[in-house]
Amino acid sequence: MTDLIEDDSVILHQKNHSGPERRLLIVSFLALLCTSLALMLAPAVRSGNWLTGLKPVFLFPLFIWGITAASLHLWIKRRLPRHDPLLLPIIMLLSGWGLLEIWRLTPSAGIRQAIWLIVAAAAAGLLIRFASSIHRLQEFRLVWLSAGLFLTGLTLLFGTNPSGAAPNLWFNFFGVYVQPSEPLRLVLVIYLAAFYTKRLDFLSMPSIKNSGSITPIILIYGLSITLLILQRDLGTAFLFAGVLTLMLYLATRRWQIFIAAGVVLVLAALLGTMLYDVVQVRMSAWLTPWLDPYNNSYQIVQALIAFASGGIFGTGPGLGSPGFVPAAHTDYIYTTIGEEFGFLGTFILISLYLVLISRGLKIALSHREPFPRMLASGITITTALQALLIMGGNVRLLPLTGVTLPFVSYGGSSLLTSFLGFGLLVSLSDVKGKPRSDRSFTIVQLGFMAAFCMLSLFTCWWSVLQGPSLLSRADNYRRYVESRFQARGSILDRTGRVLVSSTGEPGSLERNAPYPSFASLIGYDSNLLGQSGLEEALDPYLRGLYGYPESELLWSYMLDGTSPGGLDVKLTIDLSLQEQIYAEIRDQHGAAVVLDSETGSILALVSSPSFDSNTLEEDWEIIAQREDAPLLNRAVQGAYQPGSSLTPLLLAWQIKTMGSASSQTDMNYAKPVRINGMELTCALQGGSDTIYSAARNGCPAAALSIGGTLGSEAIKTMFTTFALTGTSTLPLQQNQLPEPAIPTELQQLEKESTGQGNLLVSPLQMARAMVSLQTGSLPPLHLIDSVHLPDGSFQQLQLQDGTVNIFDADTVTKLQNGFNPGTGHIPCFTGQAFTGTDYESLSWVTCLIQYEGPAVFTLVLENTLPAEAAVSADQLLDLPAFASP
Repeated sequence: MTDLIEDDSVILHQKNHSGPERRLLIVSFLALLCTSLALMLAPAVRSGNWLTGLKPVFLFPLFIWGITAASLHLWIKRRLPRHDPLLLPIIMLLSGWGLLEIWRLTPSAGIRQAIWLIVAAAAAGLLIRFASSIHRLQEFRLVWLSAGLFLTGLTLLFGTNPSGAAPNLWFNFFGVYVQPSEPLRLVLVIYLAAFYTKRLDFLSMPSIKNSGSITPIILIYGLSITLLILQRDLGTAFLFAGVLTLMLYLATRRWQIFIAAGVVLVLAALLGTMLYDVVQVRMSAWLTPWLDPYNNSYQIVQALIAFASGGIFGTGPGLGSPGFVPAAHTDYIYTTIGEEFGFLGTFILISLYLVLISRGLKIALSHREPFPRMLASGITITTALQALLIMGGNVRLLPLTGVTLPFVSYGGSSLLTSFLGFGLLVSLSDVKGKPRSDRSFTIVQLGFMAAFCMLSLFTCWWSVLQGPSLLSRADNYRRYVESRFQARGSILDRTGRVLVSSTGEPGSLERNAPYPSFASLIGYDSNLLGQSGLEEALDPYLRGLYGYPESELLWSYMLDGTSPGGLDVKLTIDLSLQEQIYAEIRDQHGAAVVLDSETGSILALVSSPSFDSNTLEEDWEIIAQREDAPLLNRAVQGAYQPGSSLTPLLLAWQIKTMGSASSQTDMNYAKPVRINGMELTCALQGGSDTIYSAARNGCPAAALSIGGTLGSEAIKTMFTTFALTGTSTLPLQQNQLPEPAIPTELQQLEKESTGQGNLLVSPLQMARAMVSLQTGSLPPLHLIDSVHLPDGSFQQLQLQDGTVNIFDADTVTKLQNGFNPGTGHIPCFTGQAFTGTDYESLSWVTCLIQYEGPAVFTLVLENTLPAEAAVSADQLLDLPAFASP
């Protein structure tokens, strides 16, 4: 009587399962409908053309899905009234999600997947028709197993590959490709469940009656895995081994099985690494992907960048660029979902699999007979392991195995096998009994929960925590796709004239930089070469990632997966000044800097030779091999010896620290000195009768005298105070040079004093240091003036450095009077250094001028004599740009 009441309560509790299932299917349909509509609108959103950009074709796979889901629902409702109401909605949502993504990536593959979906659903329905006869499967276990092994073995002789590459795992039946190893996994599960039914007593004994009874299992699985290894289908082989291990544990409840399986796994991995190149490549790509991101590790690196591109909420269906990942619709479809649906989408996907696993194990525990119990658990374990292996490989949790993601990845054989497994599982769910507790099943379920939680954490790591660093990589090609559809902001000079901008129509936008004089400063933004210069430093503003309210950014990404639009950035550079200076020195190797002494604004930053960023991709091989390094921004990245141009700074430092300059009236500052075995003389002859004139003309004897007076510690402090060591806060790549050691020997002190030692400076550093002779302080360098905000206003960017006061007003007056008595104007300074093993002449000229106020002009020319450089400087200062700013 009690049993009858219990059974009746179960029936009453389960009789309305078709209602929840119907409602869940409607929810699934609405979710897929939203995805279909998003895919339909995505091309129009990207191109901005709402008349021709719409793609209603994405409603077709939804229609096929709807008919299939409704048919299966009605059929199962009729045949299995007590079935689990969650199974069908979950597998249909997974298969529909995969179908839409496959169709979006490869329409031809999407059509084939839709046909396979119909075939797979029909096969599952046929299996459900004979649900009451499932127990008879164990009677033909050897027949099914022999057929599966035979067909799998035949692929060694007659197999092919749809892609034309290896391995050959498919049969080609008039254009229809079938992979025998896919149904083999289901056949092996059936065989294993039947084997345990014959050999084990699940109701009374927790262990195997006869230790030799597992020998047939080992032999069968050994043969299966050997075939797969010969085929190089290592992912399926690993899957089979995992299924065997977990099902054996559920049957015996012996934890020692995991130790044995772990030992075998390690040995198999070592053996596979030694025997197969593909295993070596995949292990290397898993452990050290960053060492070879453009070849063997290209796939996994691009997959991780895809997750980063998706972030938390994803780019939106159809708005990502998952095609950069090879096999995005098969092995890496989890990556596709991660990019377009974000971490939130992957969390939903993982949750669906966890619910499916939980329901599958619950169905297994509802059976008291061993065969249906082991069959349900085997199907569930296979699905769980397969999902875990492929998704774990996508996020570097595991080495990539190459198995498909159940119900989601492209593949007819995989989809058919998964639906057959679903047909068996839903048939087994039509049972009256309540689930019984079993510690071994609980452990397996908790193990899968922990593994999938780890998978979710790894996905979050790459999508969110490591997202910024991955997106900034040069091999992140997705940002260039975005820039072809959405214009990057323009870079302007200080008066608003355009230095570089995006031109063309959405979908074919290109960067246009009309002024070669700015190429080394602005850099490039290239799909093939990455980014450099200000294009790289200002990328967040130019792409519209900075400058907008967070709410507006979030809303824009939710709508179309992109920022609201790139913002223009204004520099402090003067276009006319830059162009005229470049025109004068373009045939020479060197750099020129014009710096506002009061504000630190960089008015010109010229490097020669330069390049044309508009044709850089076509000319790259030639430009990259040129010995004159046109890609180098000499004004900022140049590392030059200062030579005797250091003398005015030494003299100024002596006045600051000692109160006055040297007063050696009998000193011959024009006399040559020997440094590094070379005889050094004044850069410019004449006018070296005083220490001031000697410093102005770059006489090394004057530098040697001052250096000996100051000493090592004072010179070291001077280098640091004048910011001749270290780097500035400018958003440009700069040389990371070590600070020169304090000279302890007289010979090294002489080298540092004459600028022929270890100190290396850039023209910009020298220009800023020389500002102190005019104003008494070092201003913060100012290159980025403002950002053009969406409301039309320009927002000034706050400087990170402050002004460094070095000299008081009395010291500045002494310097002015000493260098040019009675005029109050400090003239030009000329210096010379000898660089390289061939001791080539390097000439410096720095002039303290008036350009809308006090300013510094610094010129450095390679392989040029000081007299020639002085002439060039005079010609440059006579340019119209200097006369009428």
